[in-house]
Amino acid sequence: MIERSSSSARVPVQGEGGGLVGINNGSIVQSFARGTAGGGSHSHVGGLVGYNSGTITQSYATGSALGETRGGLADSNSGTIQESFSTTEIAAFPPFSSHGGVVGSNTGTVASNVFWDTGTSGTLDGGPGVSARTA
Repeated sequence: MIERSSSSARVPVQGEGGGLVGINNGSIVQSFARGTAGGGSHSHVGGLVGYNSGTITQSYATGSALGETRGGLADSNSGTIQESFSTTEIAAFPPFSSHGGVVGSNTGTVASNVFWDTGTSGTLDGGPGVSARTA
């Protein structure tokens, strides 16, 4: 479990990465990332987590994410995200790749109490399976 943790680091990513952790299989609670996570055309980046198959609760991301696929909180989610938000800037590199204000790809659950900022993120799309909930 990651609890009450934070990062403001610049995280270079080649593969799966995030502002706080690369892969989450457990729980992240009351944590945040405000740095820059990014890499080249083969990187998959989330503002908080690269790949989430666990649970993210009461957490947020405010930095920027640059990669082939990217999401404000998680690039890829097969777990659960709840009570969280993102103001992460979703950088357009390359412009044809998938992205979302909350998740880049999603086969899990994004609760209705998860939000993203359309102004800072630069996208009106929360990601697959995410209803329009903006802050």
